[in-house]
Amino acid sequence: ERVGREALAEALHVLVGQHGRGREDRHLAARVLFVPRVASSEMPALFRAADAVLDTFPFGGGVTSLQAMAAGVAPVTLPEPGAWSGQLTLSMYHQLAVAVGGDGAKHSSFRVSGPRDSSVVENTLGLFEACVARDAVDYAQKAVRLAKDAVLRQQLRAVIREHAQGALFNDKRAAREWARFLYGLI
Repeated sequence: ERVGREALAEALHVLVGQHGRGREDRHLAARVLFVPRVASSEMPALFRAADAVLDTFPFGGGVTSLQAMAAGVAPVTLPEPGAWSGQLTLSMYHQLAVAVGGDGAKHSSFRVSGPRDSSVVENTLGLFEACVARDAVDYAQKAVRLAKDAVLRQQLRAVIREHAQGALFNDKRAAREWARFLYGLI
């Protein structure tokens, strides 16, 4: 595990040296931390201390994204069509969008039909789009933007803190769907 973290850190610094645009990129690369495995009880503090949290790909970190949102932090994700990668985190953003002000948000995009307050929904969806990438380059750009933009980070955290509890952790619809699925197995 330690060897893998060191190899990733070294590769990042080499890439920044080869492709970086100068001092600012080297400074940003120096701020990237590869954290060893920690106890679950330590995770919320790590998330809150981070400028950007990345949903891993090609294998998405559904539980990790849920833990980040429980701490009020917005992970950057790359949902890949036809794969699990990023899909769970995208679904979490979808649930938050519904909670903020709309009914019937469409899963594959952030369009919300029948919003209670379209301006609130539009503003919130724009915030979430700051965390949902289209490709690997966009993923890196969104991560860097989030790391650099304290105002954007605070806006995202405020929306997540206000709505995550009800939308992600106390949603009775999810429990009913799960019960229906299990009942169908018998």
